[in-house]
Amino acid sequence: MTPILLKFEDAAKLLGIPKTDLCAAADEHGFTVSIRKTRRIEADKLKELIEQCRVNPKAPSSTFAKPRGRERPSTSSETARMSSQRAQTIADQLKRHSGSTSQKKSDQ
Repeated sequence: MTPILLKFEDAAKLLGIPKTDLCAAADEHGFTVSIRKTRRIEADKLKELIEQCRVNPKAPSSTFAKPRGRERPSTSSETARMSSQRAQTIADQLKRHSGSTSQKKSDQ
């Protein structure tokens, strides 16, 4: 059976991607069919090309794992309370470390 060759422009429209990206991926993975000046891609190979282009999921950035079952699940009200306490603590520290920004009135 003769393979059906698609123009890269038509194949890119089918896949919903830019033509230049499809051309680059097909070249990189060996799916480009080049006959003299004509460049095409086999319709039956599009699915295989997509599989070749899949990105593997990333591994966790940390191997640290929290022990399960020992910590209490936090509630949104508890989180809000902790956040407001932390904000108040920071505000108090800033007030202590900053001097008065108002100029003192002098008697005339």
